[in-house]
Amino acid sequence: MRIRIQYGKQTFKYLNSRVNIFGYTPEDNKKVFISKVPGVIYLDSGKILASKDGNKSFGCWYNNTYEIPDGLIIVVETKVYREHALYSSGSLFLRSREAGPLLDIHTTLGSCVNAVYNNKMEVFQGNADVLSIKEIKEFGVRVGSSYRKLMMDPEEVEELYGVIVVTKGQPKPKVKRVVNAKGSVIVIPESNVQRRIRVRKRI
Repeated sequence: MRIRIQYGKQTFKYLNSRVNIFGYTPEDNKKVFISKVPGVIYLDSGKILASKDGNKSFGCWYNNTYEIPDGLIIVVETKVYREHALYSSGSLFLRSREAGPLLDIHTTLGSCVNAVYNNKMEVFQGNADVLSIKEIKEFGVRVGSSYRKLMMDPEEVEELYGVIVVTKGQPKPKVKRVVNAKGSVIVIPESNVQRRIRVRKRI
């Protein structure tokens, strides 16, 4: 399945904003840039200077398209600094699902008249589910207390991100924890779990 993401930074005098997008692998408990995730294929990219006047010193935004595996956990992180002090920060956890809703997600960068994106910027477009804190745990995502405090405050996340459902897709499937061949506990959609049926012989 295909997604489009936008990330990078802008560094103006009184406003700095940074957006990073990662892929998370629960089995390794690793968060890496999405292009480094096994099975992800780079397709194309674009680059936009952050400043309207084309000054390269104010940073830039990268717009990339990837082919990714179904079920990949994606982490969108935004941090906004005003006068060099952290003003707002938050992360949004997604799980790619080809049959899921088509989402158009933007983040709040802060307002600056010189910025090419004045306040709002699209960061993700693709088929995915937005994960709640409970669902994050169900899919095996482990985060430290300091990260939760800095990046996962529900009110701040709601203020930072806007999610537009372009098409609804199929409802989220229920998930179930199973043990794979290596002895590791993984989480998969319940529809993929083979049900054992006991057949009783007639006497």
